[in-house]
Amino acid sequence: MTPILKVTMGLGGGIFLLVAALLIVPRLQPAQIVSTGPGVKVAFDAALAGQGKQLFANRYACSVCHQVSSAGVSGASVGPDLSRVLLAQVPQGTRPELNPLEKWMKEKGLARPEDDPEKAAGLVTQYLANPPDYSSTMKGQVLRFKDTAGGDDAWLKDVKAIVELLKQAATK
Repeated sequence: MTPILKVTMGLGGGIFLLVAALLIVPRLQPAQIVSTGPGVKVAFDAALAGQGKQLFANRYACSVCHQVSSAGVSGASVGPDLSRVLLAQVPQGTRPELNPLEKWMKEKGLARPEDDPEKAAGLVTQYLANPPDYSSTMKGQVLRFKDTAGGDDAWLKDVKAIVELLKQAATK
């Protein structure tokens, strides 16, 4: 066998092994799936959650009223800690009017958000995009947020990032 043929066969074999490895090795997903308790798993995109953290704390200054302690977002306690708001849970003793998401989710057919965290995330997104009338404080805030964002579409894009933050927070 000539030296050129040996090199060609070696390269061909190496390429074959590389392609085989790429096909066999599972692809990495950007979403992480974390259990939040017995039987509850929440998938979230860590990069988008990081963007949501910046939007929450800086651009929209949500931390003026809230904190998301499980995600490392400090803030005021005028409103409840939003660490488990994805599952419609707020700290014990929170006045019902400060937890409109529980009512919102029940109205939308999700009495137990922990049973379907993805649906819960969709409902939180809808809520933040257009809060119900009984959530007057949030309704006023969202009008200002939409203006800050530059309109409904830009606000909805930012809401999706903030909801990823809330999904990540619910995992801790």
